[in-house]
Amino acid sequence: MADASESSNESLLDTAMKRRLWVGVRLWMGRLAIGGLGVWLVGTMGILILMRTIGEGNPLLGFLLFLPPAIWVLPGVMLGCLVMVLRFRQGLVLGVLGVGVVWVGMGYHLRRNRTPIAVKDREEGTLVVLTNNRGQNGGHSLRPFKNWIEPDVMVFQESSARASHYLKDEGYSEFLYGLSVGEFTLVSRFPVVGGVLMMGSGQGKAIPYAVRFELDWKGRRVRV
Repeated sequence: MADASESSNESLLDTAMKRRLWVGVRLWMGRLAIGGLGVWLVGTMGILILMRTIGEGNPLLGFLLFLPPAIWVLPGVMLGCLVMVLRFRQGLVLGVLGVGVVWVGMGYHLRRNRTPIAVKDREEGTLVVLTNNRGQNGGHSLRPFKNWIEPDVMVFQESSARASHYLKDEGYSEFLYGLSVGEFTLVSRFPVVGGVLMMGSGQGKAIPYAVRFELDWKGRRVRV
């Protein structure tokens, strides 16, 4: 009887120790997860602010700007799920903050889908300009989106073709005028008067960073 009683007591003590150990491990895991999620939140907010204020002015930030958004989001999602399991209330609060940081910092908006206004239905004095950085087209054609928007003017950065190419293309037949200056190409429904590269200084030399096109828009000179 004594041996059985002692064995039972040892078993209870062993179970209690295991329980205390698990509680301790869970406590520290929760603290580490909350700390990690907090570091992710602060770090992501800081980098997003620097991207907005400095941008490509810094080589490291310039590199980070072009990384897929999933690289920023996934660590927060994983840590958030872990915190929700270990510390539900804190995880819920930090999760809401994390969604807010990603939503606002990465430029997401809540809005209803809007159908573009066709050329014939636009108000007087409306000029629709569609721009595109051809360096990030991902191999996709812009033509379906262009046909949906029905822009008056299209401007291509890092253009893979000159204006003459688009003006000969039947898919761009609505554009009667065009001009290419440097890496930039513009095609328009209205006459193009000219285009001038805008220069900036960098690395001790003049560097073109944009172009200013001038159009004859219904008798008015406008710059794009």
